[in-house]
Amino acid sequence: TGPDYDTRNWQVIDEQSDTCFCARRTDKTIVIEGRHKGKALTKSLAIDGAPWYQATSLSLRELIGSDDSQRIFWTIRPDTLTAHKIRATKKGTETCTWPGGPESLLRIRLTLPGMLAPFWKSDYWFSLPTGVFFRYEGPSGPPGSPMTVVTRIQDVK
Repeated sequence: TGPDYDTRNWQVIDEQSDTCFCARRTDKTIVIEGRHKGKALTKSLAIDGAPWYQATSLSLRELIGSDDSQRIFWTIRPDTLTAHKIRATKKGTETCTWPGGPESLLRIRLTLPGMLAPFWKSDYWFSLPTGVFFRYEGPSGPPGSPMTVVTRIQDVK
């Protein structure tokens, strides 16, 4: 990632599925080269000037620290290697109580932009003021996929 948390390079290695590729952004193109599911791969994805966030739990830190209420960005679906625009919107703060005490969290909702928004969403929570990833809830793929929940483990001292 760059200093503004946008993705510059993305490498995937999965020996089990015979996948090994690298994606790199140059201006308004993401070039993917390598192997995907056992097949040679060279692919160019045309995008616009919006940022590319592949590791959203890291890249959304840029939005957390800004005064902006939302961000539009590109991401690549790992299963199809297609580029999709996503809208991230700050939904407000919540408090979570841990054994170590309460923690203030910022909730960010991801949706598809425009008329497709009702068909897919996911939520991220980040600790404030640090912006460290706390929790994710959302589908494990396209609309209709099973839900996935990922939560940071809190150190208890």
